[in-house]
Amino acid sequence: KIGLALWILIGLLLAASAPTILARLGGFVAPTSLKMAMGAAVGIGAALVILSARSLAKRRYLLAQSLALIAAAIASATTFGLVLPRLNALWVSSRLVNAIGSIDATGTRPLAAVGYHEDSLTFLTHARVTRLRLEGLPEWLDSNESALLIVPALRVEDAERLAQRPLSTLRRVTGFNYSKGEWADLLIAETSPGTASPPR
Repeated sequence: KIGLALWILIGLLLAASAPTILARLGGFVAPTSLKMAMGAAVGIGAALVILSARSLAKRRYLLAQSLALIAAAIASATTFGLVLPRLNALWVSSRLVNAIGSIDATGTRPLAAVGYHEDSLTFLTHARVTRLRLEGLPEWLDSNESALLIVPALRVEDAERLAQRPLSTLRRVTGFNYSKGEWADLLIAETSPGTASPPR
């Protein structure tokens, strides 16, 4: 009985709680019609799990199994087909590239990323982005005028100190870096006008 109760609880969590929690935490962006569809799917999935549990209690095993399979299919379709693709928080590189495009429509300004070295960013920028360690930033900036930088918000002061010039923030992108399992807080910045370091 304890095992059955645990499986029913897990089923309810997967059918109802998982899509709802992901949508709330991940910045679910969708038209009202899709949000209503998600709510309906969550409700139907939860109801099917409960009906499956009642069928089990009545020893109607085939019906219980059929209801559980339908609930699993609805939960999977809702989570993987509807919710996850529309979570802003998961698509950090895509949102960075969109923001960069709004800043540099021609795509001609040099671009570098300090600390955020995801392959998805390299792919989406068509290998335009240069991956830098913080220590290599000053030399790269000296060789690339009007550059755009992607810098973790927590490392901006270190970047300014090493580069010997202030950085002006143009955009901020936050989200969940699922490849590392951590939240990312990134700034798209440029060096402030007239602050280039003297020739070396």
